[in-house]
Amino acid sequence: MQRKLLEATAILALSATIYWLVQSPGYESILAFLGSLVALLALEFKSSEDSLAMSVVERIRRLATRRIAEATYLNYRDRDPRLLNDPLMISGLEHRYNCVAFRLAETPVPAVVIWENRCELVLPDSVLGDLDGAHPATLYESPIFNPVEYEKARAFIKEQYEQGPVKYEGVDYCMTRIDVSKAIPKIHGKLGRYYDNILSQYAIEWELKKAVLADPLRRVDRALSEGNLPLREAAESGRNPILDGGGRCAAITVSTLTMFRRRGKYWCLIARRSGEVGVSPGLLHVAPAGMFEAPSIDETWSVENNIWRELLEEVYDEKEEHGIGRPRSLAGLLSKEPVRTLRKLISEGKAELSVTGICCDLLNLRTEICTVLFVPDESFAEAREPRLNWEYESQGPTGRFAVPWDAVDDLVEREARERGFVASGATCLGLGRRWIADRHKR
Repeated sequence: MQRKLLEATAILALSATIYWLVQSPGYESILAFLGSLVALLALEFKSSEDSLAMSVVERIRRLATRRIAEATYLNYRDRDPRLLNDPLMISGLEHRYNCVAFRLAETPVPAVVIWENRCELVLPDSVLGDLDGAHPATLYESPIFNPVEYEKARAFIKEQYEQGPVKYEGVDYCMTRIDVSKAIPKIHGKLGRYYDNILSQYAIEWELKKAVLADPLRRVDRALSEGNLPLREAAESGRNPILDGGGRCAAITVSTLTMFRRRGKYWCLIARRSGEVGVSPGLLHVAPAGMFEAPSIDETWSVENNIWRELLEEVYDEKEEHGIGRPRSLAGLLSKEPVRTLRKLISEGKAELSVTGICCDLLNLRTEICTVLFVPDESFAEAREPRLNWEYESQGPTGRFAVPWDAVDDLVEREARERGFVASGATCLGLGRRWIADRHKR
């Protein structure tokens, strides 16, 4: 009985000490010492490993994980997804960046269109400028982490993200600046790493969500006030973050509105992102869509080739395209169905692939290249049976894999009241619909 009482007292005392230490700088080394001490105490008291040592060590681990999840803002990634589509939030961001947010069916979207192509056929690679092909360097600090803290935060993000289907860190093309002085703007870029993008760009969105939730009245104006958003303010410091990628790892994304004809009817691909994805789980997006990833640092960057890779991965669950197993041969990529059929149709003028615009997601200051794939020839739908991969829920928002073109308005109206779209996905959908309407009168 005396030993049990001693064990319980030790656990309570150590738990209180641990909680205090976890709130303090440099807590990790002290906690490591405490872990060793607890193990020694367990031996001294001849206690079972489960009853004392393991229980306190596990408590140490959980508290440490909770603290770093809070510090990286990862705790806020999935919380209240509708919060950031609030009209007051969008209005506040419009005022902050002196811009007008995009409207999808009169509903404001937290994104701004930097440039739009209303009806011309513009090759996707036309918007690419110069690429700094130097080997991607890993960030070593951020506005909220010193080098020691950033290394720990990066290790934490790696551990969390690699618990899912993706077991590697991608290398992405990042925006350095956008030149809008010409008829077709140019995005200039460099290479960056995905986890740096999570910590310095996507976290800008989660930081904003945390600031709103921290206010008792959830006042957006208070959340957006000076001093509350260190990551966002660092990206804004001395620059226009919509056109300048400084202060963060400004990875680019690419989305495609795919409209095709099948059995005499037009369809498009809109699906809900699964709970396994690293960003924007549960929200609707066009497909394919994803990071503008560099399959090799030696390969010339190409929006078109990225679209074909994402199409195979997401819409056809092409296993060979996943991660480090993806084919390095561009010829191998282009020979796969339905890419081969699509490229043939495009060359014959029976299908079109065009960029429709460039937008910036105001929630996280991410640049997205919006494109449209318009395929009135039914041979595309017949070339290969589609199957969504793990990034999307298997059943589409209308109960089918694809959405009938004439049902898009109802879908948009319904989702505006419910969970909603990824901001840049809604923008891609809206720009693509206008392009199709103006060019093809549909």
